[in-house]
Amino acid sequence: NKIAIVDCNLQFGDIAMLMNLSPKASIADMVTDIEHLDERVLSRYMVNYRDNIHILPAPFQPEKAESVTSQHVISILDLLKKNYDYIIVDTAPVLNDMTLTVMDLSDLLLLLSAPDITTTKNIKLTLETLNTLGYDNDKIMLILNRVNSKSGLKVEEIEESLKRAFAATLTKDGEMVITSINRGVPFVVSNSNALLSREIFSLAKVILSGNIEELLNKKNEMQSKSLFSSFKSMFTKSASR
Repeated sequence: NKIAIVDCNLQFGDIAMLMNLSPKASIADMVTDIEHLDERVLSRYMVNYRDNIHILPAPFQPEKAESVTSQHVISILDLLKKNYDYIIVDTAPVLNDMTLTVMDLSDLLLLLSAPDITTTKNIKLTLETLNTLGYDNDKIMLILNRVNSKSGLKVEEIEESLKRAFAATLTKDGEMVITSINRGVPFVVSNSNALLSREIFSLAKVILSGNIEELLNKKNEMQSKSLFSSFKSMFTKSASR
């Protein structure tokens, strides 16, 4: 399978750096050829990480982000869809015209949360906004990062606040992640047997299987049963007093 990774965090994207790549051009340079965009032009700007994994880097200077418009991204993604089996697009953590354009063109949205109250609040606001804009809940996949943090909220508490179950949880492993970032080698490559890597592999399998809705339904059903059991236990204790 051919995979394209597009860095649409246009001001501060760092995917190329995280993968220890030194590209000579970025998406900002590609748009100068937008009128002649074809497979030949595409090959000039996509950077090889592996034979089947190619990266389209973010602009090298923040001010160049303004040269990339939503219409440019539409044209680029349309061409990528004809040449790649899977396309991963990383966006800035803002709901602007660019991000919404990318989400409109995507088959699946992955929202990454963390076990703290401010991130939970932001994810809740994001879900409400997406619902108002008409995005289908089946298109949105919630992921909880840095689980098992000693100071973090419990998974059940966050799910209750969001009224949504997480499709996957990712274990906290700050030391491995920071080392991976500084070396420019993805930890799923350098530490493929680590728990966090195995969790990401499992998440990828779920996405590729297309059984996301079934997984979420099971999680929601389990959550409902858990809540019912808690209420039943509380009622039983109260009645026995």
